[in-house]
Amino acid sequence: MTEKVKTLRLGLLGCGVVGTGVIAALQKQSEEIEHRFGIQLVLVKVAVRDLQRPRAPFVDRSLLVSDWQQVCQADDVDWVIEAMGGRQPAKEAVMAALSLGKPVVTANKELLAFHQQELAGLARSRGTFLACESSVMAGVPVVYMLDAYFQANRVMRLQGIVNGTCNYILSQMSESGEDFHQALMQAQRQGYAEPDPTADIEGRDALYKLAVLVYHAWGQPLVVNPDLAAGITGVSTADIRLAKRLGCTLKHVVEAVPTASGENLSVYVGPQLLPDGHPLAQVCGVNNALSISGDLVGNLIFEGPGAGAGTTASGILEDVVRCALHQPDLAVSRDESLWEGSVDVDHQMAEMHPSFALRTIGTGTQSLRHQALLVRWQESPHGSLSLTVWENLIDGTGERQTLNGKLFTPDERVAWAWGAEKAIPVPMGKSCRGRRVWFVFQPRHSAAEGLRRVVGGTDGTQVERQVLESTVGQWAVFPFADGFVTDFEQLYEMLEEIEAEGELTGAKVR
Repeated sequence: MTEKVKTLRLGLLGCGVVGTGVIAALQKQSEEIEHRFGIQLVLVKVAVRDLQRPRAPFVDRSLLVSDWQQVCQADDVDWVIEAMGGRQPAKEAVMAALSLGKPVVTANKELLAFHQQELAGLARSRGTFLACESSVMAGVPVVYMLDAYFQANRVMRLQGIVNGTCNYILSQMSESGEDFHQALMQAQRQGYAEPDPTADIEGRDALYKLAVLVYHAWGQPLVVNPDLAAGITGVSTADIRLAKRLGCTLKHVVEAVPTASGENLSVYVGPQLLPDGHPLAQVCGVNNALSISGDLVGNLIFEGPGAGAGTTASGILEDVVRCALHQPDLAVSRDESLWEGSVDVDHQMAEMHPSFALRTIGTGTQSLRHQALLVRWQESPHGSLSLTVWENLIDGTGERQTLNGKLFTPDERVAWAWGAEKAIPVPMGKSCRGRRVWFVFQPRHSAAEGLRRVVGGTDGTQVERQVLESTVGQWAVFPFADGFVTDFEQLYEMLEEIEAEGELTGAKVR
């Protein structure tokens, strides 16, 4: 044990699931931390919304106060742990603490997604720091790795599964054959989904986490809009079955890649088809995983529980101890000269249809393009699609249709929409009437841009809004992980094998 003990008086904002977990972790580990490192962690105040609310029996009610200012501005609080969640009043509280030179540890990914650069700049100007390990993947130390390890290495790609709710639902759909709503209810019964799971299943939670990762990998904030994430609400059991037949697993993936020039960054948030042998395809249940690719080290993969009071509290305490031992400047983790200003997002697609807004970011609006896409059109179950032009598009006759003055077969139109060399139709059986699937090989447009073009016409805009809204929701676009489809012959052989087994029948592959 160190001879001289350093005492840190902690103030906690919030005593919900995460805050209560922090209190439990402090009580369990404080003696060990003091013995090993000579750091005495003392909790002196806890701000809560409701003083009368029942609490866990180990929570000392004498520490509770009703106003966050009584914590952040208190003379007897040295450090602040923010576990309130949301953007306000969390932002105001964190700024108040940092302005007084008090270090802040937070697990608030939404706050950081929108305000990390501002808060980090404030921390730097006051000679203190902002630490946030638990904001992404709870106790799995991915933020620390980006901050501490990748110095000689340049980060070339981030790809990961960062939302446990989505991963659990897709795992259940794949393993048990449940449909989306059944899997969601099961997740809620198991405590893996919130009573209101919207932020998770619509992809916003994953987008917030990606924004945090981008900042720590490349030193610039992502200008995010909550509508820019594609979720999993449109994934059907038929999509899961087809993915299996193709030797793939459907996962909700976040991905970020610098462009060749290094001046822009491309991102993707949404469902993606991963080959069964892909490391992320093996991540099941509520677990999270992140693959970080460095130009020298190659791919490093981190996996573990991405949620839960205990794992989140673990990351928070690791931040506190590490910062207390070394006092590093954690407010900025990368050279901020990589881009001038922030990395922006193409908002046009979000205005059309948020759930399919694959987002392309960067000053040049550069998109993340995969080698192949699986494009699916699903007939409306309510018969709301009345336009003859769209009925003809998927009627399977192969006849050319006039759309905005140009003749297209359905296959040609899909290929044109994504700027692809060719769109290969997947043979569908009679039971799949009204459903059409294409492989789009070497697309030149992002999923969002292709969807806009296939729905809107030659320039993506020549369609009335009400027609657009009634049509676009029936499409889904699932990118394949890069490297899965390398050439046409591989694709043909795959489809022929599926057709030969009799599960998918219809038009010949070639």
